[in-house]
Amino acid sequence: MVTVHAIRSADRPVSLETESSAFSAVSAGRAKARRRWVWRSAVTLALGAGCVGLVTVVHRDRTAVRVAVAGVQELGQEIRLSVERWGRLPASVELKGNPPKVFHLDDSVRLYAGQATGPVIVAVGPKVDLVLLPDGRALLHYEQGRVWAEWVDEAGFKASWSRQEDAIRAFEQELRSRPPVLP
Repeated sequence: MVTVHAIRSADRPVSLETESSAFSAVSAGRAKARRRWVWRSAVTLALGAGCVGLVTVVHRDRTAVRVAVAGVQELGQEIRLSVERWGRLPASVELKGNPPKVFHLDDSVRLYAGQATGPVIVAVGPKVDLVLLPDGRALLHYEQGRVWAEWVDEAGFKASWSRQEDAIRAFEQELRSRPPVLP
């Protein structure tokens, strides 16, 4: 039978200090690795949450724009049917629903739209506040029997609206300056 005996070196005594310093060096390395892992995990979690938040906000903005344009398009369908039936813009449009909604078109806009050569804004949706995209509105345009909806940012809307108001004022001024046609 074979027996194993521990051989102690006489020239090098075993010291508890060397064992504990080796253990503390390994422990310090492990602690440093754990701290790096914690920081890496925290940064990864923060970046992931930021990306999910960004995607959510972009989706919310796009959905708000789509809903606003869809609401104006519903009104546009009724106006388009009325124009096809009667050949001109209606004075009021009723949307069926619970409760039914009635929209009135301005007389001066209707008269101007019948004579204008370019697109005319006939309906304006409410201002939609967005987070990342610029705030804006859904507009309903009319041009020679054609009706379509469009999303425009607030600055573009204000510029288009003021140009249209100026054009309507000039058109009405021209109508007033002509002598009336009598039968």
